[in-house]
Amino acid sequence: MDCPNLIPGLPHEIAQECLIRIPYDSFRSVRHVCRQWKQEVESTPFRSLRKESGMAQTVIISAQSEACIVTAGEQNNTKSYTASGPIVYHISLFHPDTGKWALLPMIPGMPIGMPLFCQLATAGHKLVMLGGWNAKNWGASDWVFVYDFTSGTWRQGAPIPGPRRSFFACAAFENLIFVAGGHDNDKNGLKSAMVYDVSSDTWTQLPDMSIERDEPKGFFLNGKFVVAGGYITAEQGRFRRSVQMFDPVNWTWDPVEENWLDEDVKATNSCVAVDGKVYKLKEGRYVAVREGDAWRVVAEIPADARMTTRLVTAGNNRLVVIGGGGHGVLPVAYVATEEAGKGMTWQRWDVPMDYWGHIQGICSMEL
Repeated sequence: MDCPNLIPGLPHEIAQECLIRIPYDSFRSVRHVCRQWKQEVESTPFRSLRKESGMAQTVIISAQSEACIVTAGEQNNTKSYTASGPIVYHISLFHPDTGKWALLPMIPGMPIGMPLFCQLATAGHKLVMLGGWNAKNWGASDWVFVYDFTSGTWRQGAPIPGPRRSFFACAAFENLIFVAGGHDNDKNGLKSAMVYDVSSDTWTQLPDMSIERDEPKGFFLNGKFVVAGGYITAEQGRFRRSVQMFDPVNWTWDPVEENWLDEDVKATNSCVAVDGKVYKLKEGRYVAVREGDAWRVVAEIPADARMTTRLVTAGNNRLVVIGGGGHGVLPVAYVATEEAGKGMTWQRWDVPMDYWGHIQGICSMEL
């Protein structure tokens, strides 16, 4: 069906103002109204207009195990729970503006769930799942799967080239997903890197990093792909404080920057970039920001969210912390907003029982 106008009788700009107010979980239905609506909701200008108008919805996306079965009653906000069988991972969605949780459909042909330790990244209205361990045999995979939020469907992407790698750095910039480091099946650290174009479903090799980096953290900062921390093969588990940045414009790696991270290097995996600033967890109870060449504590994490804590951005200069208090204290989610001169304020959301599972990969997107 074709529509002469987006909405009959309304100017195009007014019709756009109506469409950008549609909740993202209605995109799948809206695109079937007519060809013009399908083209509109799938377009880059539509996404940009939603963001500019403040209508985009932030979603926290995580690879999370199925919730365990409760085996004891409540006491002082605690529960005892255990797994009832093989651990199955799925993709969960947390909405920091409403506190609501939801699930994405499973990947077709993968009834045993998401790969363990997979990486997640976002590009436009698409979620990209990369690598991870095959849940059947725990072998590293080269899988790429792409979920389109406008169509509500999964597709399989071109496999990750080269040796099958685990625990690599991963970060997105526009429609490109950058991958670097990790280790191969023989636990040898890797210094190779590549980039995946989500639109064309193609991979391109990048120049190698200066050193191998196993278990590094990847994020984008001021237009550059940052590969932070990690360790070399000969120093298993001895995380480094250095970073190396890839410049996509000049297609080169900048020199290694030593002592870029603070001494709490094992928390490097929590690094996130927000509006040109880098935040990370520190000592399991603080959020710190990098200023100049130093790290400054900007907030203390609430006591009931200091165990197995995950830190992620949430748009509009916000951070989200998801964690538990240990010793059976239920997991909670906090949304932190930093205001000039006031520090961070925390909004608390309870986590429904169906989403108490362990979180591995995590990212965020605006829809």
